[in-house]
Amino acid sequence: MAKNSTRVSEVILPEYIPDNLGTPFKVILRDSVRQIVDEDTGKVEKTVIPNPRGLLQTIAITRLVWPRKLSGADIKFVRKALKIRANELAGMIEVSPEHLSRCEAGERVLSPGIEKCLRIAILLDLLRLPEPDSSKHQSEDSRQLFDHYAEALARLKAVMKGMHIPAAYDASDELCLTFHVSKSSGSAPDHEDGERWNGEQAALAA
Repeated sequence: MAKNSTRVSEVILPEYIPDNLGTPFKVILRDSVRQIVDEDTGKVEKTVIPNPRGLLQTIAITRLVWPRKLSGADIKFVRKALKIRANELAGMIEVSPEHLSRCEAGERVLSPGIEKCLRIAILLDLLRLPEPDSSKHQSEDSRQLFDHYAEALARLKAVMKGMHIPAAYDASDELCLTFHVSKSSGSAPDHEDGERWNGEQAALAA
């Protein structure tokens, strides 16, 4: 007797709002998330977010360059998403681990100057340039990786130089970040199987 086979189809969702990323703000993924659907029942068998590690990194970096003041929950999310230990981050900005812990808990607030130092310190730490390969046999991947870092560092300097961080914001205004995935032939750290996440915009959620 032949076994019944399940017919499934794959769809790309035009918009998907994940609820398991641990972000303290709204995130929208456009035209990037795949769902496997049982054609007979309409049941979603599986939801696939491509390159989840790269997504978390991209969300964290995007939040750092968006000039809205970081909440304690924002700082904690960024630190964990980028796998930075609390003691290490406290050392980067020359505050005590206890003070940083209170800031992450919402009991204290970083001054705009210290917060800007925090953003710069994290981003510069992430964008350390690899040593360029001067040999004639330098691989295409190596050149692309170096170019990626050099371009990112240039963007960082341009953004941070003129960034103004307001001392406060209306907590009722929910921040919303939007991303999409694209194919890439590069080998940057946030790539996985040629899939790289890109930020589209930041806005206040309606």
